[in-house]
Amino acid sequence: MTKPISILIVDDHPIIVEAYKSALEHLNKNDDTVVFNINSAINTDDVLKKLTFSNFDIVFLDIRIPPSSDNTIISGEDLGLKIREKLPTVKIVVSTMFNDNTRINSIFKTLDPDAFLIKDDITKSTIIDALQSVLDNQPFYSKTVLKLLRKIAKNDYILDKIDRQLLFYLSKGIKTKDLTQHIALSSTGIERRKRQLKAIFGKENCSDSELLRVAEEKGFI
Repeated sequence: MTKPISILIVDDHPIIVEAYKSALEHLNKNDDTVVFNINSAINTDDVLKKLTFSNFDIVFLDIRIPPSSDNTIISGEDLGLKIREKLPTVKIVVSTMFNDNTRINSIFKTLDPDAFLIKDDITKSTIIDALQSVLDNQPFYSKTVLKLLRKIAKNDYILDKIDRQLLFYLSKGIKTKDLTQHIALSSTGIERRKRQLKAIFGKENCSDSELLRVAEEKGFI
């Protein structure tokens, strides 16, 4: 008897979730060597709850997922790392609507996904190809990701958890002087990080509001 492959789909867009399910059902019907046990989650808290009670072989992860209710996990990268911590052998298929070089580079270097899809590239055949590659222990990148990979080598900097926390709390209206209550950095360290982020985004002399606008545009908040 074929052992079911346990799948978790993490996405709050019903159309995308249905696209994944449709592709998985198609594979089930056309390949009697695979059987899928499919679960889904629409937010971080739901994922963490499922990780407590279930084991998953493959996770389809929308990188722009709402943060946990206690703000300990504020990004898709953080959630992906938590999933890998709980399930060391899990295969992660990342999807995102963003196709900015800096954003893609950060996801690759932080999470190193087993497959990477840009949402505009997602079709039933793309999902099937990605899944079959992952099951064969081969990486899979959708066509837009492949194009971006040619440019990524020019940008070696990645935003770490501190950078993401800084942007997150600023976006929630926390003033710079109060960030030390939320982030394990001194006031000097926080100012240094802000200058560094502005330089990375090519906005060296911009205001904090402009920094947040660019960060959101690039998909970091």
